[in-house]
Amino acid sequence: MLMLRTLGLLNQQATKICQAQSLQRMTLRFLNVTYDKSNWINHQIDTYPMKYTHKKYHTPPTCVFSNFTSSRCLSQAIGSTCINYELQNQRGFIRLHGKDTVDFLQGLITNDMSSLDGDCKALYAMVLNIQGRVLYDVILYNISSNESEPAILLECDKEIATELYKTLKKYKIRKKVKLEPCSDEYKLWTIFPNDLHAVLDSNITSSGSIEQREGLVIAEQDPRLKDFCTRMVLDSTMKGSDYLPVGATEPSIAQAYNTRRYIHGVSEGILDLPVGKCTPLESNAVFLNGVSFTKGCYIGQELTARTHHTGVIRKRLMPITIQKEGVVVPSDSKIQNSSNKNVGRFRHNIGKYGLGLLRVADVKEDSLSIYLDEEGKETVAA
Repeated sequence: MLMLRTLGLLNQQATKICQAQSLQRMTLRFLNVTYDKSNWINHQIDTYPMKYTHKKYHTPPTCVFSNFTSSRCLSQAIGSTCINYELQNQRGFIRLHGKDTVDFLQGLITNDMSSLDGDCKALYAMVLNIQGRVLYDVILYNISSNESEPAILLECDKEIATELYKTLKKYKIRKKVKLEPCSDEYKLWTIFPNDLHAVLDSNITSSGSIEQREGLVIAEQDPRLKDFCTRMVLDSTMKGSDYLPVGATEPSIAQAYNTRRYIHGVSEGILDLPVGKCTPLESNAVFLNGVSFTKGCYIGQELTARTHHTGVIRKRLMPITIQKEGVVVPSDSKIQNSSNKNVGRFRHNIGKYGLGLLRVADVKEDSLSIYLDEEGKETVAA
């Protein structure tokens, strides 16, 4: 018997798991989903590093899912060791430089490029199509050496790096911006826990950044969640452990990083955000500091602004767990309630942790289900 449950969206885990009902069709496998009924939208807490205080959009605690086992592991790890994940085969890069770089990106992404200045060197954002749906999620790094010619390093899903480059090139027109694919030049490493002062050496500055060293392009806190991880962009010949004290690191694989993301409810890449299938607000861009409502116009801005001001978001990406590991759940499988009403879509999972796009109104129910036949293909219950 297989069961799913959503991870609590505030400061408590769901404790009640509804038992799977017996099925008349024995060829079906039953996955049961339960929810924390906390009203996570109504908590007004400032975001990091930017602050949004719109009366209808509030932000949950900085580390949204703060009471899971991973958070306990974080507190135990501080002061002893840290884990570094190499994401070379998972993340790609595009370098932009030229005097029009900031203005060019300002008209394309959901966030405000003016925030990428001073102490803020990393910015999360999304690129939308003209209908206001998410094409790509990106993290931008300010790697400028002088103000006269801004330079931005754009991190994205490696699978769509070529498509993103073509999209940027299409909108470039006559702007004085140079675009350079550079996925082969750099590697991305993430470090957990995020308390750099506890685990790193004297290369840490008072603001929490790592001082520039040979082979290190930039190292900044993940801009989506303050207490999630530190992201280090290095030359492809370097390793994350080269910048950490001897014996203070434990290498790990990208799959472990993705598991940690799902535990914290953080979407990333086309498996979690299929091209053109969801909006930035459904993807929790506000909670992840990925959208500005004061920056002005950008491609796809109309739907985002209208949804924001009406205050109605019917669906959201939410973290879920599969109680029995090893189950293959096809991406985009329908999730149904006890009345066989479709209430969402399954996105992706690593082991027992994953994400689903679910209707907010239906999370009040105690259980939802995914039906799979013996071959693992989706079956819609009658």
